[in-house]
Order: sequence, then structure tokens, then C-alpha cells
Amino acid sequence: MAKDKEYSSLLSGVSQIINEARGATVKTVNSIMTATYWEIGRMIVENEQKGKKRAEYGEELLKVLSADLRQQFGRGFGVDNLQRMRLFYQLYSPEKISATLSHISEIEDVTLKYATPSRKSQKSQTPSAEFSFTDLGLCFPLPG
Repeated sequence: MAKDKEYSSLLSGVSQIINEARGATVKTVNSIMTATYWEIGRMIVENEQKGKKRAEYGEELLKVLSADLRQQFGRGFGVDNLQRMRLFYQLYSPEKISATLSHISEIEDVTLKYATPSRKSQKSQTPSAEFSFTDLGLCFPLPG
């Protein structure tokens, strides 16, 4: 009987670790995907506007980009979703994200080791140029 209790305790402990790891994995993946969508939105806005306040050809760009992305990656990249990604970026300004990342960096000692030197040295510094997607994902904490 003692052996059965020991095994039950072992099984329970291992099961708990697996469940916690799965939950953490899902949460991390979701945060990184959220950061990915924000970054896609940033790239669309910057490509559309090229330094101007408003884009002149945004909708046509989204149609072409959508078709190419759907051909390469499948569902999830329709014009409507790309419009949402663009809006998501516009609602969460780079300044806000940079401030969040800087705060996280101070608290958790997040480093810039994942940023590539060529992107890091660019004149226009955006949060995504300075941090990895894992770091950027920290700006979008999702409930567990």
C-alpha cells in the first residue's frame, strides 16, 4: 500500500507539472502571436504611409498582401484581419510599447541580446527593432 501512495503522489506531481507547462506554453504562444500581429500592423502602416500622415493606397496594398499571405500561410490573413492588425498597431503606439518594454526590462532584467546589430543601429528605433518577439509579447499579457 505504501508503494501505491508513493506512485499516486508521483503521478499527481508529474501531472501537475505537465498541466502547468501546457498552460504556460499556451499563454506564451498567445502573447507572442499578439506581438506578431502588432508587428504586422506596424509594418503595414509604415509601408502604406512612408512618412506621410495618411496612406494613399492602403486598401489595394491590403488586398495584394492578403492574397500573397493566404497563398503562403493559409487562412487568417484576409483583408479584414490585416485591417485589424493595422488598427491594433495604431491603438497601441510604439511609445507606449517602448515604455512598457523599458519598465519590464528594469524589473526582469530583459536584455537586447536578441536584437540584431543592423536593426538596432537604425535611425528610426521601434520597439520591435530593439526587442525579440518574446520580449515584445510581454507587453501584451493575456489572462491564463
